[in-house]
Amino acid sequence: MNWTENNTLLNYTKYTPCKDIFQAVCDEIGRYYAQFGFSYARSRPKITFKNKDIKLDISFWSSGYNTPGDYVKLEIIPAFYDAKSTSKNPLFYHIGLFCQPLMTDNQEFVRILDIFDEIIEGNMPQ
Repeated sequence: MNWTENNTLLNYTKYTPCKDIFQAVCDEIGRYYAQFGFSYARSRPKITFKNKDIKLDISFWSSGYNTPGDYVKLEIIPAFYDAKSTSKNPLFYHIGLFCQPLMTDNQEFVRILDIFDEIIEGNMPQ
């Protein structure tokens, strides 16, 4: 993934407001997934993919406890909808859909199933 000329992500300091970093990361995610047919809503950050049967909204949330110069929380919340329905109620949503228990002694080993059914495995970055 190549970063755009997003000044916030390229030149942040410990004084950069957390909301600016969060918005810049969401903008980059939205830009990246646009090439796969997702649309991005910047005002309430989320990416959306829809075909004739299903609609997938992936919302991005953060926290009021973010700390400048320390961390910015990015929470990813998927919700699936019937594309043919006018209901605003999701069919289901739960982050556990993307979790897979591993039988390993290595606590730093992770397996991620991305939204395109590609599996990424490896140790967590330090």
